[in-house]
Amino acid sequence: MNARHDCHCDPFVLLVDVDPCFSDCEPMPYTSNRSKSSSRFGLRFFTRTLTLLIPVLATQFAWGQNVVRPLSTDPIGKTPSIIGLNSGNYMPGSNNSSFWRWTGVNGARIFTSAPNIEQVDDISGHGDGVNSQSSFLARREAVRSNPTDPSLINFSVFEDGYRNNDSGFINFDHAYGDLANNGISQLAIINRTAGQYPMVQDDSAAGWADRWEHWQHFYAQAYYLGSNHDVERFSMYNEPDQGSQSVTQADYLLRLQLASDAIQSALGDVNRDFGKSLTANVIAPITAGSANEYFARTDNSDTRDDNQGWGELVINNLNTNFLGQVDTNFQLIHTYGYQQYNADGREYAADLNFIKNEVARDISQNNLIGEVNVALTEFNVHSNGVFDTRTDDLNTPSRFARLGGIFAGLANEQVDELYLFKFDSNAEDADLQKNAIFTNSRFDASYDVGGATKAAGVLQLFTKGFAGGQDLLGVSETTNNLEVATSYNASKDAFYMLSANESSSQNRSLTFDLSALGVEPGAIVQIEEVSEGKMAEVTHRIVVPSDMMINVDQASESVLLLSVPRTAADHLVDLTASVDATVRAGNNINSNAGSSDNIFVRNVADGPDGRSVGLIQFDTTGITEVVAVERAVLQLHGEISEGSEEFVTAHVYGIIGDEWDETTITWGMTDNLGESTGTATLVADNFILGIGETAEFLGHLTVSQSLESVALDVTGFMQHYSDQRVQFLIAREVRFDGENVDRSVGAIRFDSKDNASGLGPKLLLELRNVVAVPEPSTFAFLGLVGVGVMAARKRRRR
Repeated sequence: MNARHDCHCDPFVLLVDVDPCFSDCEPMPYTSNRSKSSSRFGLRFFTRTLTLLIPVLATQFAWGQNVVRPLSTDPIGKTPSIIGLNSGNYMPGSNNSSFWRWTGVNGARIFTSAPNIEQVDDISGHGDGVNSQSSFLARREAVRSNPTDPSLINFSVFEDGYRNNDSGFINFDHAYGDLANNGISQLAIINRTAGQYPMVQDDSAAGWADRWEHWQHFYAQAYYLGSNHDVERFSMYNEPDQGSQSVTQADYLLRLQLASDAIQSALGDVNRDFGKSLTANVIAPITAGSANEYFARTDNSDTRDDNQGWGELVINNLNTNFLGQVDTNFQLIHTYGYQQYNADGREYAADLNFIKNEVARDISQNNLIGEVNVALTEFNVHSNGVFDTRTDDLNTPSRFARLGGIFAGLANEQVDELYLFKFDSNAEDADLQKNAIFTNSRFDASYDVGGATKAAGVLQLFTKGFAGGQDLLGVSETTNNLEVATSYNASKDAFYMLSANESSSQNRSLTFDLSALGVEPGAIVQIEEVSEGKMAEVTHRIVVPSDMMINVDQASESVLLLSVPRTAADHLVDLTASVDATVRAGNNINSNAGSSDNIFVRNVADGPDGRSVGLIQFDTTGITEVVAVERAVLQLHGEISEGSEEFVTAHVYGIIGDEWDETTITWGMTDNLGESTGTATLVADNFILGIGETAEFLGHLTVSQSLESVALDVTGFMQHYSDQRVQFLIAREVRFDGENVDRSVGAIRFDSKDNASGLGPKLLLELRNVVAVPEPSTFAFLGLVGVGVMAARKRRRR
């Protein structure tokens, strides 16, 4: 639509009382019913103005008509309490922490295997003198009475394993501590296998010595992790049903009984010794093969489960302790865990439903005591082994759309915990794992993340609306290849709808009927999208009309998240950048270009000359405790200025504590930019400094060959730093080793605030009163350049 260049109308933000033609329009302020006044800034204010975002959508396929109707605000269940990731590399000094935060996950599964932690026997002499049931129980009691007695547990050995181990790609203390600091609960998967640590099964002296070493190891790890990192979730054995494993069912059960008793004892003792209130959650059997492993199987060469399935084994012994006694005060597991790959969302949901029903039936029929939840401890569109046989990956539209369908299916079936496999490839992996959602520098410690796959963007949308055990709402039946899930977050007073269109040939014209949700007309529905041309970016902001119908066009093989606040914001702010500039590396490292009409974001493969990033600053110091930032969106207008790529994606960082003067700022003066004098072909060549400390990864902006509006939700960052000047840095980086990011392939140009188009950077804020707000005369009025919404912030009192 070329008309936007003629009349300078913003195709993304229009005031609802402005004639929306694109031929001859002028920016017009919305007139609020409230009084307006001027401040010493000579600017204007209004309250609860409505914005409408109008994206330009291309139609390439047939359109399918669908009405998605949430049935009621009455919950039908809960969304997952945990949406997590299996971890990969995690070393001090890496940038991993910022990318973990960006995903929004609240859980992490970490392989904390026995050989890495207890690298030598903590006390010399196998069995520590235990040779019978009575000596086992006596030593168990002694350990529980005084866990830190070095004659009972030599914790220095375990501490050394957590801080210095031979895995080479993870520092366990750093990983557990950093994840805990980020509010991410951890699941410790402690592999102590039959192959590594054989266990005599009879009641001989050797048998009891083996049992003691097993019990003591799990007690020590649980006590250490609970006391230092508040870990509550534990698993003992990964995929014992795999044909490569030698453990018998009897051996496995005894190991699980010992480990479960040790873990629950240790956390109880941590609570006693440190005044904590941790609750043990033992997750098992962690089988491969979805629901098939619950019952006995005779359809393969593995005879270990011919008479009883691994699921039956665990559930039928729910109240049986390691002495073989039935004890209704003992619960063997608290969550049934299994792993699954290579299925669609409805198949995942069907298997989950089957397992939940069988667990409940066996507990009831066998008069067992205890509530058992269900977790998927590994899952993805495909296992890495299957991906290796395919030409696609998690950036392929059919694969990331399938992941969205899996998320929706599992949410609707009310799974309790989810751990997607996995964050990134370990340094020990032979190749980059195609089911890792981040790509990383595999051979350059500390194995920094280079970039995210589209699947990571789908995960980020899912966690935003569904993590943390929110209310799950029912929705009307949808057609095949369209999967929808709906939630309500009471703390945010907002509804979320995840829509995954897996069709390869049909775009969808969707009507979301909000009439059953009690949404206030005038509230703004925000839509974020992952598609071939978007990476968890904002594409629509639609005002809720009186008929409660929201019409959205969803492209084939894409995933949308609709965020619907129940009430309209108290104030809207459309804030123009106070500073924007391009800073350049190489021979321009000390040159300023702050007055340019453009912001250039580009990289050069063979040297620093021509390499540049964009800097943007907004003055939000007037937003104080009177109002809270409910939602924040960074909006720019840009295009591919060099190269023939269809889409080019840039990384956006929020910068903390570095204020810029537009007239003097250079690359060399920017704290978060490295000198960058070499090539740019590897992740290790990237030049952003302080990621996770003073530079926070916020997401992506994707531009095309046409000038258009692009936008990114930056709410989390603004909620932390809204009372100061906030800065954003936009860069084109190497996302995976060998990626060609040269400007000749794709460089980006954004309109700056000085551009005559009036389409410079904006920060769109929705504010909520948290205390009584005075009349507008007590506010300082923010002025804007170009088309947009006028808004308010509180004037500082003198």
